[in-house]
Amino acid sequence: MKSPARRFTLVMVAMSAVSVIGAALLNYFIDPFDRLGRNRLGVYVMAEREVKASEVSRFPHNALYVGNSRMQAIQASRVNGFRFFNGAFPGANTEQVYWFIHHFAHGQELVVLGIDLGQGDPAETEGDIFGNANGAALADHLVNMQTLEASLKTLKAHLAREPSHYLPDGSTYEEDWGNGRRPDNPEVGKVVMKKFKFIMESNASQRAPKLSFLRRIAETLHRRNIPCVLVVLPIHEEVVRHIESLHLQSAFDAWLHEVRAIFPNFIDLSLSPYGAARNHYVTDPIHYKSEAGVRFMNEVVVPFATKVVADHRK
Repeated sequence: MKSPARRFTLVMVAMSAVSVIGAALLNYFIDPFDRLGRNRLGVYVMAEREVKASEVSRFPHNALYVGNSRMQAIQASRVNGFRFFNGAFPGANTEQVYWFIHHFAHGQELVVLGIDLGQGDPAETEGDIFGNANGAALADHLVNMQTLEASLKTLKAHLAREPSHYLPDGSTYEEDWGNGRRPDNPEVGKVVMKKFKFIMESNASQRAPKLSFLRRIAETLHRRNIPCVLVVLPIHEEVVRHIESLHLQSAFDAWLHEVRAIFPNFIDLSLSPYGAARNHYVTDPIHYKSEAGVRFMNEVVVPFATKVVADHRK
């Protein structure tokens, strides 16, 4: 006959096992980050990389745009001419964009790549962030507390009929991806502006920045017969004046020349009127508003890209 202590231990072990298995099953079927591609309730947590990697194969599209958060802010459904999937995500560097294209650019009629003035390779590489995770990583994902909390949040939000944070085309639900809700704060904006100017100075100070991942992107798309239009994104007019006051334009001109050699289908909007202060957030002047991004895509990028695609078909 089992002792009370042994019975208690077995009961506790059984309860723990049931709890772990139950949590893992809940996480598996809800898939709150859409990491497994099983999510059907909506994504209510920050999961840009996971969502885009899963949804790009689900959403019917004939064109793809990629880049960092300044491209991500653009609502794909409002861009004319093509059916775009928004493959951009915050903080994306050229290596991460390369791996996204490596995995998910197959058969599209067009890829639009948005980059910042002076952008080159990241200081440190991290490898293929979109590669298949090993079994241990997936198991840890299914049983950890963060995933469980996200699953419960997802279930609650879905039952409350809240809109998913992400749309099927890869765009965020909020037209201005959250910045539109932030109150204007000029003091915070000054701090962000100072950071933005420093980034531009750092980009200009690099002597012959490495562009290996931009070359790999161009080579991959050429090999797959997908035309690409590269867009150097607009920057805030105050940063433009800062660049001019420090006489940094010559350094950027050399970078522009090299990038143009890699991507012949090239549009430079860095110093364009789209960088007007009214097009940017007061609190976050690094980012232009979604409507400004939609406007330059429809007024400049799409007409140019349409000709590129037409010539490519000849």
